Amino acid sequence: MPEAVAEELTVLGLPADAILTQTQSGTSKPRLREQTHAAQIRGIFGGPTFFVGDAMFWGNDRLDD
Repeated sequence: MPEAVAEELTVLGLPADAILTQTQSGTSKPRLREQTHAAQIRGIFGGPTFFVGDAMFWGNDRLDD
């Protein structure tokens, strides 16, 4: 699977090796846990989720809103 992710990152013009190396670093997992906890506190339960002020919008069908 990392090969498929690297391929897509490369297509996007992003530094695939650096990004994949960072995902395996010791700092990524705690940061992911922090972000997941913050999302839970805000009531986020899926993606895409975005906020406009205090209004939460969820799902591709809400992007126009």
